[in-house]
Parts: sequence; structure tokens; C-alpha cells
Amino acid sequence: MNNLKKIVSNIIENKTTCVFVSPHLDDAIFSAGGLILELAGKTEVTIATIFTKAETSQHTLSAKNFLKISGHKGASMELFYIRKKEDILACKMAGADFKHLEFTDALWRKKEKIGLLGKAFKNIFPETNHLYPFYRFNVISGKVVKEDSAAISTIKDKLISLVGEMSNVVIFCPIGAGNHVDHIIVRDICAEIFPRAIFWADFPYNLNFKPDSNFISKMSLSPCVWNKNLQRKKDLILEYKTQIKNIAPVIIGDPSVLQEIFYTARHINL
Repeated sequence: MNNLKKIVSNIIENKTTCVFVSPHLDDAIFSAGGLILELAGKTEVTIATIFTKAETSQHTLSAKNFLKISGHKGASMELFYIRKKEDILACKMAGADFKHLEFTDALWRKKEKIGLLGKAFKNIFPETNHLYPFYRFNVISGKVVKEDSAAISTIKDKLISLVGEMSNVVIFCPIGAGNHVDHIIVRDICAEIFPRAIFWADFPYNLNFKPDSNFISKMSLSPCVWNKNLQRKKDLILEYKTQIKNIAPVIIGDPSVLQEIFYTARHINL
């Protein structure tokens, strides 16, 4: 029995509450849906999603492209309303509770203070007013900007408050494969405040990117594979209709790509 199977067996036997801390409105199901399906109904499972909000004005080119791919040109609030409905349905289908913590997605996070040039050009060139103006160079750079520190502190407080209301709990969260800054923020927060956290490989990023080996070494993590409930997991993923344009052909053509990889501390005791 590998370490993950032993952990899952102990979770079920002890009725340990499980909280999956998801950066966005799909990440937990995409990356850990098979395990969630295994645990739900046998113990209490909650998916707590951090970044569930967008802004309505001054979209960067990267944000506009995201809206276009999602099928909602210019209508960011409408898109996130639909994404929340998709997530609620998928969570209910999986048998998990859900909590949307209403922090702003990286593509829409704006600077608290901007210079004179920024003020002059923000309506013409909105990138000057955003913390992560370009998807390729900023959002998936893995580099969290200092101006995010206040939001990060508030997220920590929210998660501590959420989990503090529970007893006998284990946390699951992303390992940050792909270097999306929102995923890195969630990973680092969970690593700091939840010493027994278990990390999942971020799908679909993990198909092309490996997690940070330095982080794995620092946390003394070992990988474990979970490959149960993959067909049911595919059905859950397909509920996120605004987000599956690029990955639907992949998972339909080869469902084995949906197998999950988790990273656990070598001496974790649950």
C-alpha cells in the first residue's frame, strides 16, 4: 500500500474532514476529482476556492483573450457567475461542499497605487494598472509581486478561520506545476499554515510542466499516483463548459491523462 492509499484509508476510518483549497473554479476537480469522489460520502469534503472574482473594467489584452476563449467576450462578471454555477454543480455531483472566497483572479488584480504615467494611460493601455498585465510573462511566471502581500495576508486569515471551525482536518492544495501565480500563492500559504498539507499536481499544467524540485526537496515530499474514479472525474470536468475548450479533446481521446499525482510528506501522520 503506497503512502497515499494508507492516508486515504486512515481518513475514511477516522472520518477526517478534508478541505481541498482550490485556486480557481475548476482546479480541485481537474486535479483531484478522482480522490474527491473517493472521499465524498465517506467523510466530509469541502472545496474552498480562493480566486472566484473578476473586475468589470479596463481589461488587459490577456484578460480579453481569456474571455474570448471562455466564450464571453467582454462580459467578465457574467463569465464568473457562470463559472460559479458550473463549480457548484460539479461539487454537488461529486458529493462535496463548496465555499467561494471571492478574491480577484490574477488577470484582473489591479495596483493600489499607480504613477502619473499609469494614470494617464490606464484607459488606453490597461496593462499599466494591473499587477499581472501579461499572461505569458506575468501570470505564469511563478513570480508573486510584493503588491499582493495584503491580499495574501487576508487569504491566510480566511483559511485559518475556515479550517479553525473544523476539527480533525487534512488540507489538499496545488503544488504549483505550471507556475501560475495564483497556484503558487495558494501552495505557499498552505505550506506555511498547514504543516500536514498534501499537494496535488496541477492539471492540465502537469501534462507539460514539472513542479518545482526545490519546493519538493524543502518539504520532503514524495509522489503518489491515484487512478481510481477517472471516468466519473471526466464527467465532472465536462461540467466546466467555459473552461474545457482546449482540454476536452485530450481527456476524451485519452482518459488516462486524468490520473492524479499527489505529493505527501515522507513521515506524514494522519
